[in-house]
Amino acid sequence: MNRTPDLSELPSVRREYWLTSSCELVNNHKNFYGFNALSCHRNGGGFAPIGRRIDTPTTSFRPAMADISTDRELTSKRPDLMLTLGKLRSFNIVKSRELLLARLKKEACYLVSDLIRSRREKIHPFVVIGRHRTGSNMLRYALETHPQVVQYGELFNGALQEIAGAYGKYIYRPHSLLEWRRADARSFLNDVIYRDAMPPVAAVGFKLFYRHGRGDGNGNPWPVLRERRDVRIIHLLRRNPIASFLSTERLRHEPHVEMRRSRRPEPRLSGAAKNGGERLVVDVQKFRAYLAGYDSDIRILTEEFADRAVLELTYEDMSSNAHEVIDSVLDFLGVARWPLQLQTERQSEGDVMKQIANLDEVAAAHQGTRWERVPDHW
Repeated sequence: MNRTPDLSELPSVRREYWLTSSCELVNNHKNFYGFNALSCHRNGGGFAPIGRRIDTPTTSFRPAMADISTDRELTSKRPDLMLTLGKLRSFNIVKSRELLLARLKKEACYLVSDLIRSRREKIHPFVVIGRHRTGSNMLRYALETHPQVVQYGELFNGALQEIAGAYGKYIYRPHSLLEWRRADARSFLNDVIYRDAMPPVAAVGFKLFYRHGRGDGNGNPWPVLRERRDVRIIHLLRRNPIASFLSTERLRHEPHVEMRRSRRPEPRLSGAAKNGGERLVVDVQKFRAYLAGYDSDIRILTEEFADRAVLELTYEDMSSNAHEVIDSVLDFLGVARWPLQLQTERQSEGDVMKQIANLDEVAAAHQGTRWERVPDHW
């Protein structure tokens, strides 16, 4: 059994939490164990609180993971820590009691419907298509609290080691489901994900990025989505691509964006920027490639489903008009309207623009693309 770590080994006071391989949650300040291994089987290993609730925001996990995983001295001494961090990245943390209860009720529905065929009814299948940093997780966690909606994560992500979180009779078959997906994506979708269920479950879907399942040997869902005209398609977009680019590169820790002290005067910047503060310097060539790839992905998707009704949503609208967006999604899925909450933690676009030292070059990169008018609103 893995030992409970000495928290003094963690090199930063910001790391309030981390998880051992046995899924115990360690609180640096309260020494409180809030989760256990029994709660890690839901939806990709999503955690469910046992006993008392944690009153510290779960967003503390992300900076802790980033700092620990880049500390080579620590991780070289504790290889199990890197394994733990890898698992943590794949977990979908249950953020509220409401979400936990919703999942448990849906689990009961699937268990009964898998046993009693006569209780099953047709569901409304859907898929949420987009790319990183377009609000797919924000939308997913909101929909999962709806009593009639089931939404899985990135089922066709080639990096998955297992498919956990399937309801009902498939709950304890994460590895065999992965092999099933690779061998026959069609029956995997039709017989597992989009199978009939007992009410109140009425709409079932999953996340799919533009390039998932396209010739990577991990199962191809696209022919099924094109053939099944009952599948409802939600397309997530980012109106301001530079914000998405910066968010993606920070997440990946790739050197397409660097921090350096800006020495030249920047007329668009104010405050600390004029005093030579650190600002983002964007690799414009990489950003142009990002725009070209993003445009190609959107064009291919539009052509593939040109004869279908597609609900297009933008991250910016979800952040500013959450209630209207949620109502439009629920209407599109054919389920009852419900007071769902989008957990938005969004930095204003104005703040993002002020951080860019070579903003004029970034603005010029938009010319000739579908986003060429975006800089007019900065």
